[in-house]
Amino acid sequence: MLQVGMPRQTSLPVSAVKSGIHTLGTNLVQVASVLTITAIIARTLGPERKGIYDLYVTTALMFSTFAGLSLPSGVTYVVASGRANIAELKGRLWLAAVAQGLGTYIVLVALKRVGLLGHVLPDVLGRPGLIAVAVNVGLLAVSSGWRAILVGLHEFIRANVGDVIKQFAGLVLLGILLTAMSLGSGSPEVVYFVFANLGAVIAAICAYERAMRHAPISDCPSSGFREVTVYSLPSFAANAVQFLNYRLAVYFVNEYAGAATLGLYQTATLATQALWLLPSAIAAITFPKVAAAAAAGTDKASQTAQCVRIVSWVSIFCAVGMAAFAPVMVPLVFGRAFRGAVPMLLLLLPGTVAFCPAQVLAGYMAGIGRPGLNLAASCVGAALTIGLNALLVPVYGASGAALATSISHGANAAMLYVFFVRKSTQRELFRPVAADLQLIGTFASKASLLWHR
Repeated sequence: MLQVGMPRQTSLPVSAVKSGIHTLGTNLVQVASVLTITAIIARTLGPERKGIYDLYVTTALMFSTFAGLSLPSGVTYVVASGRANIAELKGRLWLAAVAQGLGTYIVLVALKRVGLLGHVLPDVLGRPGLIAVAVNVGLLAVSSGWRAILVGLHEFIRANVGDVIKQFAGLVLLGILLTAMSLGSGSPEVVYFVFANLGAVIAAICAYERAMRHAPISDCPSSGFREVTVYSLPSFAANAVQFLNYRLAVYFVNEYAGAATLGLYQTATLATQALWLLPSAIAAITFPKVAAAAAAGTDKASQTAQCVRIVSWVSIFCAVGMAAFAPVMVPLVFGRAFRGAVPMLLLLLPGTVAFCPAQVLAGYMAGIGRPGLNLAASCVGAALTIGLNALLVPVYGASGAALATSISHGANAAMLYVFFVRKSTQRELFRPVAADLQLIGTFASKASLLWHR
């Protein structure tokens, strides 16, 4: 039964359905590609050297997060609101990317001189590792900025194509790398995979750049960069704190349990985060749609609540299946050496499921111009992440990190649920209603039409 106060019609527009289906399909391809790439890396390098590679990737993402100031979220918001000159904005973003890369390199050199670099970057990578992280940060800044412009323009399909090209390029580069090593009898060094990763990011930038040739010419007198930074600062704090929720455990596990255990832990993390396929696809649509609606004086709360309900139940169903088949699938996909990742995966699942619909709610909060609420929720999660990891990892190793992460995600999600209920008229976030089945039917029908085309 529909609750009093809920609109009778909560179906999404056909354009949103089409974009959602395309984004979901793209995310599915990306998840499959990432799992394939991870399986190749795992089987080639083994747990310990994969752990070294995981530490490099995490550090590159950390510097990208903290140096990037969450500019992409501001770019999407300002472009979706129609307040940016795209050509001028791109020039400002280029300069920001160069500054981020140089700043990263300077900080890494400083850490090396005071003897702290080994805590965030494997010593075996040497100076090429420092350069690779700095270059990676700069390239990620360009890539995410270009993609944010496309999303702000509601060019979801073109942005999705760029995402797929990135993963495809990564697979091709890995294939070339492995072929070259087999022909030359070379050893699978971690640094080779590092540079393959850089090549994939470059391919994505080229794809986004090509897609932006179709962007409408803006008559805005300003680049909108000032508005981007004003919006991004609260978002930056939320994203920086959220990074701690997602990634801080990596450094605890590496410090107390070693690179080999880190390789297992990150494999479990990757597998569980595959459940974020659907919510991330919906959140990618929710943010710019809500931002555009808010600029026009309308609200998308009912549609957001509907998406939350659907995401919740789909995530629970998929998590049960993952838990049942993980003991067989993890060693089958990643190799027998990674069987130890299964207990960590099971501990991560509850928090991962709780956070699935919360991603949609976070997109709504950002879209209505209240990123500070996301920050508050992230701070609660971060406090738990730091405290519980410090308490549990020294005693229980990676299993303690998995439990800490699960609790942190659950608390973060609970805060976002509370904020959404208070900021909207929606109260039914978990019990399915009749309109949910109608929307699922619309998605299925539209997906069938797109498939036959």
